[in-house]
Amino acid sequence: GRTVLDLKQTLAMTCCKDNKADRYDGSLTLIGELLCSLPVDPHLGKLIVMGLAFGFLRESIIISACLSVPRGIFKSSLRAPMQSYLSRIRWCNSPGENRIWSDPIAALNAYTMWWSKFRVNSSDGIEFTTPEEARWCQQFGLELHSFKMAADLVDDITRRLHSRDVKVPERSEIRSDADNLILQVLIAGAFYPNYFTVNDVDEEKGYRNNLGLDLQSTVCVKGLPDQKGPFYKTQLCNKVNALLSPLELEKPRSLTFEGRRAYISFVNDNAYTGHIPLAVYVMLKSRMLSLMPSPTNPRFSIDLSDFDSNMDQLRKHVTGTGAWLTADRFSITYYGVGGRTDVETAVHRVHVQQITGADSLWFRITHIGDEVGQIWGHLLTSDFNSSSILDSIGQHIETYRHGEVERLQCLTLGGLCLAPFSDDTVGTSMGEYYRARIDRINRNTVTVRFLDFGNTATVHANELLRCPPIEEPFLAVEIRMTNIAPRQHTQEIDLVQFRSMFKLYDTIYMLDIYSIVDDVIRGTVYEYGDFECSGDEFIGRNMNEETIALNLGYEVNESFYSKCNHSERVSGGSAKSEIIEEASKDDLVSLISPGQQVRKNNNKDGECITPCGVERLSGPLSELEVTLSGFTQSMSSRTIRIDRESVNSILLNTTPWDSSPQLVVAQSVAVSESNNGVSLRQTTLLPKLPGLSALVSLLFAPVVELVDEQSVLSADRVASNRIAGAMIGLGVDIVTGESLLPESDAFQRFDVEFTPLDIEEINFLRVLLSNLCAGGSDGGKDKKLFFCQKPSVVTSLQNKMKESVLDLINRPRKTMAKSGNYRYAICQTRSKWSDNHYLYRDNYLLNFIS
Repeated sequence: GRTVLDLKQTLAMTCCKDNKADRYDGSLTLIGELLCSLPVDPHLGKLIVMGLAFGFLRESIIISACLSVPRGIFKSSLRAPMQSYLSRIRWCNSPGENRIWSDPIAALNAYTMWWSKFRVNSSDGIEFTTPEEARWCQQFGLELHSFKMAADLVDDITRRLHSRDVKVPERSEIRSDADNLILQVLIAGAFYPNYFTVNDVDEEKGYRNNLGLDLQSTVCVKGLPDQKGPFYKTQLCNKVNALLSPLELEKPRSLTFEGRRAYISFVNDNAYTGHIPLAVYVMLKSRMLSLMPSPTNPRFSIDLSDFDSNMDQLRKHVTGTGAWLTADRFSITYYGVGGRTDVETAVHRVHVQQITGADSLWFRITHIGDEVGQIWGHLLTSDFNSSSILDSIGQHIETYRHGEVERLQCLTLGGLCLAPFSDDTVGTSMGEYYRARIDRINRNTVTVRFLDFGNTATVHANELLRCPPIEEPFLAVEIRMTNIAPRQHTQEIDLVQFRSMFKLYDTIYMLDIYSIVDDVIRGTVYEYGDFECSGDEFIGRNMNEETIALNLGYEVNESFYSKCNHSERVSGGSAKSEIIEEASKDDLVSLISPGQQVRKNNNKDGECITPCGVERLSGPLSELEVTLSGFTQSMSSRTIRIDRESVNSILLNTTPWDSSPQLVVAQSVAVSESNNGVSLRQTTLLPKLPGLSALVSLLFAPVVELVDEQSVLSADRVASNRIAGAMIGLGVDIVTGESLLPESDAFQRFDVEFTPLDIEEINFLRVLLSNLCAGGSDGGKDKKLFFCQKPSVVTSLQNKMKESVLDLINRPRKTMAKSGNYRYAICQTRSKWSDNHYLYRDNYLLNFIS
């Protein structure tokens, strides 16, 4: 009986027999007939059908084949666990350089690259292996034998589909970010009901626990001797570097000690976009693997007897004579622990210090950033002339180049250099070399950002020169629009339209400053040409509002960092002092006075002894680590964990200020022996977009019953006609009124408002999917109705479905307010279906509750 119910959930079998609901019987749909002939898991067979409907047939076949191979296409993590984990993550990168946290898509990317590189033009047969192919697979952590098995399975599935007059494309097309998003949605639809919600993190609490350090780029280890962490700085740095160096990852930027904790920070120039340095994932993964830094040292620990003896140097830094250390309360921060020189770390900050007390500023745009909402510009002040300063900088650089020029030998992220710019159209006398910062390091090339203009370029590593000391600060100021988040899957298209809104150099703009965090100025941008003053208010072209109105991004809250700085600016106080109480340097000097030795406990004779033994540390930990909750009733009370082989085994909330819900979907779920926990395998983390989790449920759940706000709110609340959520599952028996599969029922609360137009378009897609699943509108008598259409008709229908899905995802919607009564009412309604309304999957339609 349970197998039949599982088939009903995958849409392989109808929920009724002879027009009557039947819990243990039904008729096979087209998906069911395909599953009978395909050598894959039912969820993977459903993915193939979804791929056919949306024009991703070959991609879905490859994913199904790769996930069906017993050992998988990635090398096992038993021998080299960290290398295996990094390999999976790197295969998750999309063409637009946005990381897609999906095991199926990582397998698809790896297989596609292998096939195009070694098989597509090969005449030697699938069994022949070249030494180059074997080395390539070894280098990227892939199993060549598993690739061959997957290729055989792809051919087998293709032949079986050809027997049903289904033509499979010979090769995969290059996918855009939008295509990757649709592919993730199809994976979610195929893996229903294995949905799991990502729990929120408390950004404010994390900010306080993290001493105000950047949450995206900082990890914490606990268990150091109390207030003696700086004594073990060298030992701690050596262990961290021993883990990161073999993986060719960036070393830490700083190390902060407070109490029994040490905070390890890395370079991160794109924190607000949700970018997290890869080194952070590696540090957190090392805790899971208990391999930091090697199998011979299974726990992250320190030798208490091996402490730094040169306390005079530490005292020198604390008293202020050192330039790499700051002290707050009893916390000490070291900069340059990754081995950078003073020139590389001494960043010349722009005029941020000069404008910290200002409410607004005027500027000219020099460059539109790499995403919607990011702008670089030159400030306009009475005592500042960017043209004359650029001329002065150009003279310094030309003088330096005519002297003894030193090539840059050591490449580090965030390091300063002189870099060439081939298209010299800026209209200055600076020549072909400009001051730049290294943002990305590849094998032979690096991506640099020109800090006097804001634009980027990719140059050869051997072209970089060492940056000479120049007194002038960097001229380009980074500006970000408040309360705007870009959509990664439409970034290229949105950015083109966003850039067309602004004029470089000629037009003057004004920024109403909201906050200044990490030298990034956030606020509302106005175009000066349209300004009018009415008292103290500006009336004109608000570029923030126009960006939202053009649907080039979606509205989000400001981060807690930004809110703290805004409060500080409004009150004139210190936001950081609310998090960390300042202490005088004399307190720190007395704590680590010259000649002081580390002591632990008294022995029997009452004499102080030097500590010895090994102190095991807990961590590394991150305040952004999240847990999962079950989506359906059967999973709501169980402990959810992700298989250690998955790219999502380390799961972080990269943008905690964005309140949009997020889903993790899994191909299979393994229940523990105690039945209290489950392990998720082959997972996909859907992107955090408003309404996406609700859309996935509405599109692919077998039965959907919409619930209006009046049905879930208590009597003391004023009801409205808005749709508050939906009951999803297999529905109820029309005779008994009982749920067909109550443990798989779920209540989907909506985070945004869905209008009747939205429901109508969702119905349109569900009708098309229903006809495909049943083989036609006649209930399945003509199973080849969809496939017998002309290729042009099929392609047109596939494009229409893709466009409809993207339109539903991108459509701006109002946010649904949350309240305590609302949450409580939902909990009470979770397992209940309406007494007078139920809907079977065969109709595959949505309706309001009558």
